Amino acid sequence: MISLLAFDTAAFVSLGHTDLLNVINENFTILLTESIVEELKEIAQRNDHDASAAESWLKYSSSFFVEKAKKKKSAEDELFEICKRKNIPLVTDDIKAVKKFEDAITCFF
Repeated sequence: MISLLAFDTAAFVSLGHTDLLNVINENFTILLTESIVEELKEIAQRNDHDASAAESWLKYSSSFFVEKAKKKKSAEDELFEICKRKNIPLVTDDIKAVKKFEDAITCFF
């Protein structure tokens, strides 16, 4: 059974528009990077639906496992390195990321 999942920012925000937050948080350990937490905080400052989705996730932030990562071009690239090293799946809603990473790590789209 998978217990640790890495989420990129876009997937996290997309899932924040559902009523699955509590289910995900109760059943998985959520791994993020510091960059993703910062991106969520920036999105939460906006005045739109994505802001409320980000705010909803940030309420659970004390339960997240936030891993330091070497700065890369994107937060997804940071997560890729961690997922590869730890052999854990990446949750993304970015089809380009899936195509880029799918041969090296498990991606959930």
